[in-house]
Amino acid sequence: MPKKVNKKEQYPFQVELHVTRVRTREGNGVIISRQGEWIQVLLPTRNKIIETSLFLVDEVS
Repeated sequence: MPKKVNKKEQYPFQVELHVTRVRTREGNGVIISRQGEWIQVLLPTRNKIIETSLFLVDEVS
C-alpha cells in the first residue's frame, strides 16, 4: 500500500519533472509538477492532467 508523504518530508527517491513515470488510480503517466505532497501527472493515453497524492513510481533513475 502506498504511503502518503508529509509536506515536510522528502520523497525517498528523486522526483524529476517530465522524467519520473508513475502509476495512479486513473492510469500511467509522467510527473509534470510537484507541490508538497501533491503531484500533477500527465496521462498521455487519456490526454489528461490529474492532481494526486497517491502514486507508485515506475522508474527511479
